[in-house]
Amino acid sequence: MSRRIRNVSVFMTKDTAGDSIGSVHSKEIAGFWQHGNVKIGQFRKWLDLCIFVAESEWGIYPIATDNVDPSDGDIISDVDVLTQDPEQVLPTGNYVVLNREKLKHVEVYLSNTHYERQKTSPNLNTSDGRKSSFLRRVRKRDERCVITGRLVSDEEPVLFGAAHILPVALFDAKGFESIATDMGVPLEDAKLDPVSNAILLTPSAHTLYHYRLISIDPDNDYAVTDFTKPGEFHGCRMYSTKREKSVIESVLSTCSSDTTINKRCCEM
Repeated sequence: MSRRIRNVSVFMTKDTAGDSIGSVHSKEIAGFWQHGNVKIGQFRKWLDLCIFVAESEWGIYPIATDNVDPSDGDIISDVDVLTQDPEQVLPTGNYVVLNREKLKHVEVYLSNTHYERQKTSPNLNTSDGRKSSFLRRVRKRDERCVITGRLVSDEEPVLFGAAHILPVALFDAKGFESIATDMGVPLEDAKLDPVSNAILLTPSAHTLYHYRLISIDPDNDYAVTDFTKPGEFHGCRMYSTKREKSVIESVLSTCSSDTTINKRCCEM
């Protein structure tokens, strides 16, 4: 399998001691494309979401950027990056996870939290009455792409799609169906596709959001993280809409902690 396009990669080293339960080859376990503003403290939070390390005292140490099959002795510095100032921007490069005291191999496991691909409602040209209602309601509420700011009134309607923040089943499982506040529509329609669980996006933003290649962080002033190398939307902030702030914060927080970061930071 080809490696993802990243300029920050974290590996578990080969088990050179020959432990029967250890790894014969190294394994890339995490990474992302650093556009220059993800800080060390933020990256540590991401790692804590998506990996479990078998030992309590561990850190990540830099290796050569062309080294994709590292052993314990390949580190080029014995300074654990995670012990540095959490407000410092994480340097790009390759890293390995090691026991902090012995600088030796440790077993690392990926979280069982998995990525939920989004349901897609691409545009208003649909014969499905329920989908049409959902799209119209989201379009009326947001009035613009919440990432690019492009106004519906300035464009063709087909250029805007409604993206579910969470898959409908997960939205219901988290108990958010009780906060659906759609007004002026039949209750059953509102419960099936509440606009509380949606945002309006242009096609390019919609595609990236659908595949979890961009995320919105309600804990950082709704900042957009773009995990792709071009980074077209990186650094944007979600435009304000007519939604209830507490509702969107709750749903986006669940999306961010449970799915987005784990998918983009760790899934290989």
